Amino acid sequence: MEKLFDNLILHEIVLLLLGVFLFMILCGILVFYVIKKQKIKKLMLFFMIPIIMIGYPSIQEIKIGKDWISFEKYKQELVKDPNNEEAKEELLALINKLGPRAKASEDCIELTEAFILLDKPEKAIKWADKAIESKSTSQDLVLINDLKLYATIQKDIKDNPSILKDTMVLINRINKLKDPTIMVKFDFNNKYINTNTRKIESFKNLDAIKNVELINN
Repeated sequence: MEKLFDNLILHEIVLLLLGVFLFMILCGILVFYVIKKQKIKKLMLFFMIPIIMIGYPSIQEIKIGKDWISFEKYKQELVKDPNNEEAKEELLALINKLGPRAKASEDCIELTEAFILLDKPEKAIKWADKAIESKSTSQDLVLINDLKLYATIQKDIKDNPSILKDTMVLINRINKLKDPTIMVKFDFNNKYINTNTRKIESFKNLDAIKNVELINN
C-alpha cells in the first residue's frame, strides 16, 4: 500500500481513497437496485465520479514516473557537461515538480546529487538529511553520508575558496569518503582545483585506485 502512494501528494491520496470508497458504495447500491429490479440507468452515470477520482491520481503517477526518467537524463547530461545551461534549467524545473513528492530514500538521494551538480550544496545537505531520516538501507546510508560530506566540502569551498590551499586538510576530508569515485563523478578536480598550481590526480582505494595524492605541477 505504501508503494502505491509513493509518488502521490496528500490531496491526490485523499482523492484516490474517496474515489475507491464512493465506488464501493455505488456497487452496493447497484446490487440493491438489481435485487429490487429497479432501473439502473441513472445510477450508472454516478459511477463516472469515482472513476475520475481514482483515475486522476493514477494518471499523475504515470506522469511523475516519466518526469523521473527526464530528471535522470538531464542529471547525466550535467555529469558529462557541467556547463550545460539548458540541462540546468530543465533539471531545476523538474526539481520543483518532483521535490514535494520525494519521500523515499532513493528520491532524496537523486535530489541530493542534482543539487550537488547544480552547485547548490546547502540544498544538497538538506536533502541528504531527509534521506537519512527516511527508511534507508545500510548501503544507502553509506552513499548518503558520502554525498553529504561531498556537499559540505563543496559548500566550504564555495564560502571560502582559500581552503583549497590547505592541502593536507582537504586530503584528510576526502579520505573520509567511503566511495572516492564520487570525486570523479562530480568532476571535483576540474571544478575546484586550480590546475595551474595543484591537481588531485587519484583517490583512495577502489580496487585499482589507491590513496589520495596531491601532485604539484
